[in-house]
Amino acid sequence: MKVTISNGSGRFHLYHAGAAASKSGYLKSFITGIYIRQTWYINLLLKLSYIDFFSNKIKKLSLRKDDEIESSQIVSLAFPEVIRTVISRFDNLLPGSGILARHLAFLSFGYLTTFFLEESEIFHVRSGFGHSAINKAKHKKMLCLVDHSIAHPKVLNEIIHNEPTKWGESVTSKSWLYPLYWKLVEEDINNSDYLLVNSDFVKETIIKNSQITQDKIFVIPMGIDIEKFSPKTENKKSSKFRAIFVGTIGFRKGVLYLLSTWKKLNLQNAELVLVGAIERDIKPLLSQFDGLFCHVPHVPFSQIVEFYHSSDVFVFPSLAEGSALVVYEAMACGLPIITTPNSGSIVRDTIDGFIVPARDEDAFAEKILWCYQNQVEASKMGDCGASYVRENYTWEKYQERVLDLYHTLIKNQ
Repeated sequence: MKVTISNGSGRFHLYHAGAAASKSGYLKSFITGIYIRQTWYINLLLKLSYIDFFSNKIKKLSLRKDDEIESSQIVSLAFPEVIRTVISRFDNLLPGSGILARHLAFLSFGYLTTFFLEESEIFHVRSGFGHSAINKAKHKKMLCLVDHSIAHPKVLNEIIHNEPTKWGESVTSKSWLYPLYWKLVEEDINNSDYLLVNSDFVKETIIKNSQITQDKIFVIPMGIDIEKFSPKTENKKSSKFRAIFVGTIGFRKGVLYLLSTWKKLNLQNAELVLVGAIERDIKPLLSQFDGLFCHVPHVPFSQIVEFYHSSDVFVFPSLAEGSALVVYEAMACGLPIITTPNSGSIVRDTIDGFIVPARDEDAFAEKILWCYQNQVEASKMGDCGASYVRENYTWEKYQERVLDLYHTLIKNQ
């Protein structure tokens, strides 16, 4: 059996699928964006990069290097990513440029992939980066497994158009461009032979918004690096109760519902910490919550564990996800979780934390207050979650499940 994997731009979970296929001798090629193969070259660039902007970019690129995938198996398509980065720079001057840039990146990546498609039994491709490559793969009689890791595009478009008005804010002027951005993603979903998603929530949105039947959809959750994310070994230094959110601060993540809830609770000796960049469209609405939360714009990946360890509960009120990795991280670090079914999490309700309906401020308030008043019991929930993640949701487990899926698809062909 041979598998060709198309990761698209960036470092995504398909790197782990590539590692699994490479170690098993199944990988034909791993097609991705910018990829610097030589460690010495990365180190040289870092030494020459005196400007923080370039240094940070190179550090992020260095994280894409994966020694578990044979260098000879990697096909690096840099052009789509460069084009997207350059055009996106004009987004402040020309609103919507970033969306158009992503659309062009999708198109060009799929087109360039057609020149590197070698004979394989399976073409495993990230949604959005397929289209013409999927067509060619089907022409070559390859089975097309499309990897989609967020709710169906129709669900996301509904949030983009409806959430701002619920909070008295006008819909962004570039919202009409989002269907263009998601068009290629939806086409890949519809053109797949099989679909791989990361949560039951995503599966449900696909079934509801497309003609794809449930027997064509497979669910494999994400994984976590348990060496990096693990429970704290000493007691929290501060006696102040801390609730933490990590992620982009925008409409889709449901942050406004969390802020409104926190304002109503008015807990004593407690703080809410929001870690993540603030989306431009939501900024005007945050002024009504001034002084209510502590905002940390950016935390390096190497330091995020410290924030988990200094917190008492992780609150993630998202309206639509795939299966958010920050929830896995917080669980692995021993935090009880309060989240929604829409987050696609692996949280077991009342065991590792609580699952409450999206947008339900009263339900969030009830569970946050319980964690505040029952900190010992809440901590035990966090311990259960940490053990559950370590036993079932490592990247090694993810790789095993992906290989099992490849075998199942070939067997059923």
